Amino acid sequence: MSKLLSTLKRAGLAAVAGTVLLSAGSAHAGLLLNQEPDASLIVRAGGYEWVYASPCGGGAGSCDLVVRHHGFDFATAEQWNASFASLQALSAAFTPNGGVLCASTYFSTNYNHCDTGDILAGYVWGAPFAPGWGAQAGTSETFLVRAIAQSDVPEPATLALTALGLAAVVASRRKRAR
Repeated sequence: MSKLLSTLKRAGLAAVAGTVLLSAGSAHAGLLLNQEPDASLIVRAGGYEWVYASPCGGGAGSCDLVVRHHGFDFATAEQWNASFASLQALSAAFTPNGGVLCASTYFSTNYNHCDTGDILAGYVWGAPFAPGWGAQAGTSETFLVRAIAQSDVPEPATLALTALGLAAVVASRRKRAR
């Protein structure tokens, strides 16, 4: 009887430890939700910034809730077409050098991974170049997009033209002063 109680105690402690570890992993994954994604996970294409947000479809009836924030939203057909010509181009943009630019921990309530094999199979939520518009199935991969923010810092060419204009104004005033 004492052996049975000892075994049950160990099993109970193992179950508690496993539950703590699992909940700690889930809590860690949720720590990034709603934060600005790391810049290294953002792909710039066609005048837009794209993120690989979830291994599940973004709409109702999906296996995941994709949280849209920081200006990222579901793409329109025009945004898709301006940025990627095909599933192969999309896959290449998000799998450089064999790695995966997966931002699901920033946008997904349930997942911290991305299923890149689904891209080439055509399971991409809302992509007009995917069969059946990305199959619109709950298991389609979700990508989010936002317009590239305009910088408040002028480009070098603009600064050079401004400097040239100021130099011309100074030169003309000196001529008048003589």
